[in-house]
Amino acid sequence: MDGSYKVALISNSSGEMNEIIGENVLLKIRSPTGKPTVTLSVDQVIDLVFPDGNYYRGSGIHTCEGLIGEPPAKLEIDITYNNGTSFEPISNSNIDLVSRTNTSDECSTTETLSFGLKFSSGMDGARLRCRVSDSLTEYTLSEELNLIPRNICDCSASSSYRGHPSNCKVQVYCVTEGGIAYPRGIACASNQCRNSITGVCSDDCSATVCNETVPSDFCTTPAPPTTTPAPSPYVSCNNVNVLLNSGPVSLSCVFNDTDFSMINVTFTKLGESEGVTICNIYSNTTIVMLTMQDMVEITLSNNIINVTILQTICENEGTFGVVMDINGNSEMDQGKFTVFNTPGSPVLTLSEDQVVDLGFYRDTGAHSCTGIVGYPAMDLILEILYINTTVYHEIQDAKVKDFKRNISIASCQSRQEITFGLLFTADMDEAKIRCRPLEVLDNETFAEASLFLIPRDICACGSSGSYRGHPGRCDSKVLCLEDKGMFPRGIACSNGECRNSITGQCSSNCSAEVCQQEVPI
Repeated sequence: MDGSYKVALISNSSGEMNEIIGENVLLKIRSPTGKPTVTLSVDQVIDLVFPDGNYYRGSGIHTCEGLIGEPPAKLEIDITYNNGTSFEPISNSNIDLVSRTNTSDECSTTETLSFGLKFSSGMDGARLRCRVSDSLTEYTLSEELNLIPRNICDCSASSSYRGHPSNCKVQVYCVTEGGIAYPRGIACASNQCRNSITGVCSDDCSATVCNETVPSDFCTTPAPPTTTPAPSPYVSCNNVNVLLNSGPVSLSCVFNDTDFSMINVTFTKLGESEGVTICNIYSNTTIVMLTMQDMVEITLSNNIINVTILQTICENEGTFGVVMDINGNSEMDQGKFTVFNTPGSPVLTLSEDQVVDLGFYRDTGAHSCTGIVGYPAMDLILEILYINTTVYHEIQDAKVKDFKRNISIASCQSRQEITFGLLFTADMDEAKIRCRPLEVLDNETFAEASLFLIPRDICACGSSGSYRGHPGRCDSKVLCLEDKGMFPRGIACSNGECRNSITGQCSSNCSAEVCQQEVPI
């Protein structure tokens, strides 16, 4: 550590102390810097501005973290534009420094820089550089910026998705607020890619999917894929999207010319490229089923072909086609059968290890939220309601650590688990954390829990291994631990036990007197 020392010169040959260099030599400790880590949010929308003047969401905060040496330097953000060869500082009008947090450990300092960006069209394809201010070598380049056009949602329904124009791993979620459509970039789950038209993420990350072009005119319906027939003037089929296990449902195809020699009904299972002919209808209206009699019933009445799907399950999803031979020509159309399932109420579990301004994250404080998220799957999101406020906001990325998302799909239902850590600040005390599916908000589909934070200095006068009473929770205690400083750690009492406010010891005494006793701070 820094200070004044007496320094002796030791002979290399004899090991003898030959000379005292000085009485009071000032020794200064220097600590090296390191290459920082850059994490960019995929929520990168060109010219995004909200009514309050803000130009980014909590989900759109980017971070840079790294060792900045001792004495500490600081992290800086630069940009090089597409095809550029040199970097320059980002204009103050295009960057908002949300927070700059330093954590010191002996003779090293780690800085976490959180920032929002106002994206312009000229930044598409640009790269950011995060660097240590007094170093020419310690820097990290970001991936290229993949920007989302501001107008991509102008002709989309609220809560719908679009394909990201330049990033196969990202979908665009459209939401309308106050009559204005706003796009939002959301990363697909690991190893999934977005459909260029629907924006839905799936396991298909083939070159065909990732090289598809997202239409530049977002208000024009794109031409159908080559596997889909052009609309016919003679026959028209509807699409059917129904609730899982809701009973038999009919998909209808209407034709306006009865002078046909043959009608073929085909079926292509979802995810497969080859279809099968399941039924022939002859000119005398005789219907001959060829296969899948246990799955569908087909009837013909008043120029309407009704395909009745007997079981509305996801295993039966697919495309039904009708091919009519009329005057030597083939006329055709298709209708899609899809099912959906609603999400359930998630379960939110918060660790009791909630310490204000701890300065670092430890995995003993991991929290989780698990729930049924419907079919097709929705993502679980985290929100916070601060005390004395009425509006929930998404938790800033800078406060979330070690975020993981796991998804499992079985029997037309998706289950998702997110695990995460939080960096707690004083304003989060008694706030509520809410977990819910992204597209749904009602009393049946969210879970919430209150935060009861532990003061950082509660163990300042305690010894390592001792306990204190938790000041906000009767069912938890605080363990004081020495590890290059005295740190508190929240621990749950055993089921049915409560802590003593002074000693922190848990017992079966959960009387009002015990739980209402004030913990000295």
